[in-house]
Amino acid sequence: MFSSEVFVTIGSKKYTLHLTNLTFDDLKEQVVKASEEDERGKVLTKITDLNGHDIETDKQLQNTSPLHFYAYFQSNDQEKKETNPAEIQTETLDLKTHWNRNWRKANTEAVKIVMEMLKNDEQGLIVVANDTHAWQVAINESLQTSKDDEFSFHVLINNEILETKIFGEYCLYVITSKIILFNGITIDGNVYAVNCEIQCKGDNVNITTQLFVTSHAIISQSLTKSISPIQWNAKIHHDILVQIQDFEEQSERCAGQRKYVESIHYLQQALQIAIDIFGLKHPYIAIMYNLIGINYKDNRQYDEAVIYYKKAIKLVIDIFGNTSLHVGNTLFNLGHLYCNNKKQYDKAIKCYERSLQIRKDIFKIKDRFIGDSYSNLGLSFKQKGEVNSAHQYYEEAWKAYSVIFGEWNDETLRSKTHIKELE
Repeated sequence: MFSSEVFVTIGSKKYTLHLTNLTFDDLKEQVVKASEEDERGKVLTKITDLNGHDIETDKQLQNTSPLHFYAYFQSNDQEKKETNPAEIQTETLDLKTHWNRNWRKANTEAVKIVMEMLKNDEQGLIVVANDTHAWQVAINESLQTSKDDEFSFHVLINNEILETKIFGEYCLYVITSKIILFNGITIDGNVYAVNCEIQCKGDNVNITTQLFVTSHAIISQSLTKSISPIQWNAKIHHDILVQIQDFEEQSERCAGQRKYVESIHYLQQALQIAIDIFGLKHPYIAIMYNLIGINYKDNRQYDEAVIYYKKAIKLVIDIFGNTSLHVGNTLFNLGHLYCNNKKQYDKAIKCYERSLQIRKDIFKIKDRFIGDSYSNLGLSFKQKGEVNSAHQYYEEAWKAYSVIFGEWNDETLRSKTHIKELE
């Protein structure tokens, strides 16, 4: 009897199936049967083709080539279904103020160190901070003008054997000490207190984002007035975060090799974990939508990219509001796709103008994305034949690039060339 050979990937495992009838019901039945041992206690939620398109009908299945699919399962644990996603959300890694890949990587490394310290019965502090230059200057001045306690953060952070790691604009510090004394310090980021005691001298101590504390940590009352400590939860703060980050990094490696189909597959797995644990309204969901959109764009699947960018924008607006920086960043990505790939310049202009308003006017940011937005607005208006508007935006791009990179940078010079071409 004739049968069709079908390949199905579930997680890291690949199964070979033989379907007597090439129907969707037959495929589902065989997927569940083949994965019974590995996916026990879970239910099949969806099947997609290699490009991430859902397979839901016989026709979709029969029109797919090659016959290679991804299957996704979800836990059927009733207790997990009754978990309140909003309650979990308050305790997860904060992604409102900081949310880029360096922030996620730095905090994933931090939670791994927390677990290692707990395992080794060590006490101390892990700090993930942005803009550490400002408080390093203040600390150095303090060390020169006063004699600090041996447990002072000022002293401990300047220890020559201090473990330090750099993740782009973020620094990670590991301080091993049973007591840490804060005095006159603002930490723009997260602090993890591992069974140590945090004391404060004065009220001028500020942790801007989150303070995670393990069960035997002791926190100064004066510090708890400005930030609410989050009780350490190994499953939520370590296990889930590390699992999602592992999939994201596997995706990055595949994308670096231009294996975008595999990259999207890993992101889909990360997305499914986030949905299972946090529900449908969580920043991690928006991050995965945005990353999937980027991969579809790089794979020249522009319509699919638009779908995922719009999903990301809608979700971020629902969570943070329509003036969130994350909205501005994703609008930039969508505008870039409309301008450079789909040649839909009216749509590109709307995206860039809104992104600029958020980044420049609301958050007062000055970075290369400002210059890029002006430059692409210039290109969009030029393609529409609106020379005066194009000239204006190329001039703004030149000014922005001059401030950020200097007069002789390639981007600056390229903008000046565009201006001359329009004169």
